[in-house]
Amino acid sequence: HTGRWASPPPLVVAADVVASRNTPHPDESDTATSDKVPTGLPVGNCLVERRLLVPVYEPLSIEKIGVYLRDGMGDFPRQWRYVLEFLEGFRHQTPAIQRQLIVTEPSAVDARWDAFLAGLAVFVAERQNLPVPAWADDPNRRLTTRWFLIEDSMPNRETQLLRDFAEATCPEPFRTRGVYLEPDDLHVAGRHTPRECDAHRRF
Repeated sequence: HTGRWASPPPLVVAADVVASRNTPHPDESDTATSDKVPTGLPVGNCLVERRLLVPVYEPLSIEKIGVYLRDGMGDFPRQWRYVLEFLEGFRHQTPAIQRQLIVTEPSAVDARWDAFLAGLAVFVAERQNLPVPAWADDPNRRLTTRWFLIEDSMPNRETQLLRDFAEATCPEPFRTRGVYLEPDDLHVAGRHTPRECDAHRRF
């Protein structure tokens, strides 16, 4: 979960060197020029040295997370992976790029995720001393009833103790928007989903 690749993966030419040679074919004596590009393949009077194609890495933005969350509605573990992918990619970027990843408001998903994304933007901005995007303060991105992520992560199981713990330890950017989770839930290396069982905790 180290970020998202564009679909289809775009390619960038990292090295595409065509050395023009107005000299005889390499089979003929030409040691002075051939030493400069010893690994090339002859093509007519040109020598193609190398063409290296490298996939372009594109970190997830919060705007894109909104799209993916809508696509994954009804599949909470899948949705949570997008959150972890964002956090993993975000922490490896420069402050300028980090700001770009949160500045654009995501389109609406549903009331719960809308509040969560606002809290997420504020959470990462404050941790990195970045300006908080204005859209994150929209009052429409606050819940009137509390959402404990543990209930979606562990449906049909008793979660009262975990709810109590989340309520006591939840980071403020989420709590003030009615979203409750544990701080450890946001550690990328830790879990597929909040408070996931130990047997499947590590990637």
